[in-house]
Amino acid sequence: MEKKEYRSAARSRKMIRQAFFEILKEKSFEKITVTDIVKRADVNRSTFYAHYPDVMGVVEEIQEEILEYTQNFMDNINFKDFYENPKPYLQSIVKLVAENNELYRLLMTSAMATKQLDKLKYIIIERTLETLEGTNRFESRFELEFATRFFMGGVVDVYTQWLNGVIDCSLEDLTDQLANMLLYVTSVSKRE
Repeated sequence: MEKKEYRSAARSRKMIRQAFFEILKEKSFEKITVTDIVKRADVNRSTFYAHYPDVMGVVEEIQEEILEYTQNFMDNINFKDFYENPKPYLQSIVKLVAENNELYRLLMTSAMATKQLDKLKYIIIERTLETLEGTNRFESRFELEFATRFFMGGVVDVYTQWLNGVIDCSLEDLTDQLANMLLYVTSVSKRE
């Protein structure tokens, strides 16, 4: 009996989330109501409220999944050679974004976008710092932290602008441009 109830609850959550994403393509997040979602998902209000307190509850659950997925993804990347050849690392981030494009767009469009972006930047920066610790590229921990926060914060911001439609180019062109810029800046700093 428990398995049937679990499957039914999982199916309801999936239908609610799917309806939410469909509606998000038609109207802004702030204008989506519980009524919109239950009509589209073809579930009753009590089913919705059994899983979520409100529309923001749906958003928060999705955002937490995005952050958890990003953390797991980043845990499998070693940034040791990031400053020598950033392109493979940027391509890994692009792959993550491309595979979850709608989810990341949602992250950018909600009222909590700034808070969530800060968490996303923190995950990327901390993972980068962990794997660069002990390399001889920087003279001090301060230099390592400063460069990593500067570059990775910028990388996240540029991809965010692309997701929001501010930057008009392909994801591949954007990644090439970022990699070239990072290589140029780090090669200039080596010469000085």
